[in-house]
Amino acid sequence: MPNVKAHPLLFIQVPFFLLSQFVLCYRLVKKLKPALIHAHWVFPQGSIASLIGRLTNTPVIITAHGGDAFALQGSLLNRIKLWSLRNCFAWTSNTSATANTFLGNIAQPEIIPMGIDCQRFGFGNALLLRSELAKGTTILLFVGRLVKKKGVEDLLSAYALLSAAQKKQTQLWIIGDGSERKALEELSRELDIDNKLRFWGKLPNEQLPDYYAAADIFIAPSIMDSSGDHQCSH
Repeated sequence: MPNVKAHPLLFIQVPFFLLSQFVLCYRLVKKLKPALIHAHWVFPQGSIASLIGRLTNTPVIITAHGGDAFALQGSLLNRIKLWSLRNCFAWTSNTSATANTFLGNIAQPEIIPMGIDCQRFGFGNALLLRSELAKGTTILLFVGRLVKKKGVEDLLSAYALLSAAQKKQTQLWIIGDGSERKALEELSRELDIDNKLRFWGKLPNEQLPDYYAAADIFIAPSIMDSSGDHQCSH
């Protein structure tokens, strides 16, 4: 959605995107004859999966992530989302807050937070990134897309409120990329904290364990953007 908002002409692609999803998924289901279809996001993928499930008599499981719950609002879209959930075999949600946004006569979901590979992320090499830092430096870490709903603007503003002594003892690392990056870099200069920040950009997933290991505090702010979408962190 941030890409579409930034470039409105991309809306032209949306109908073709939905149609191609339906056609390709239908062909794949007919070819593979799977035991079930697991669709991520209630709309549009969950809606397409529920329709294909009915056409092919294949059970469908839908997982709600958040953006499909808090954004994409409207009477028609809400009816489509409820139809999708009523016509699937079962559905899951990452949090209760996400699940509670789907109001209607539907079955209750299983609450299953998104998982991680504990073996991989539990054994990062902190020394790889901390070797050149001053002893005792506290690393504050954010990882995520640089879009409004992630609340990084608030994070920078909050960091700017730290005392001079606290800033001297800390660094703020921002990992990720997105439509807000240039604005955030400019904000860091306006707040005079750019010398305490490092924008690492988008990094491969296999490198992230070292950054988590090097950090002392992970920060995941959240706000509601103009569309009603937000990052559900609880």
